[in-house]
Amino acid sequence: MSRLNLEKTVDKARVGLKKIQRSGDGTKRFYLVLLSSLAMTVVIGLWFFYLNVTLPAPSGNEVEAVKPGTAVVEKPAEDSFFKIIARGAGKIFGDLRGQFVKIGESLNQVKEFSLEGKELQFTPEEPLNPTPLP
Repeated sequence: MSRLNLEKTVDKARVGLKKIQRSGDGTKRFYLVLLSSLAMTVVIGLWFFYLNVTLPAPSGNEVEAVKPGTAVVEKPAEDSFFKIIARGAGKIFGDLRGQFVKIGESLNQVKEFSLEGKELQFTPEEPLNPTPLP
């Protein structure tokens, strides 16, 4: 059984990348689409794994045996994945709307400044020496 040699693998990857860099635009575009799709698939897979781990399991997943001749009443599902996502998106957009309202209110406020005229007497604590400019 052969062992994985990291140096050979890195050299092969380097040679492959140089080959792609020297190839035409069509080949570069092909590898761009291929590698971007692969990266998106990995990210989405990791995201679903994260959601599967962090979201609580829905209660009532146990299946009960139903006797023949008994009426079956289906309960509506409490929360689905898309309802949870929609509720979170609504909360986020509600918070964003509140922030934009606050920004709009602060922009519409009238700010007052008072400038003192000749009555204001400014005297520095130490004498100011002019600095000649070159």
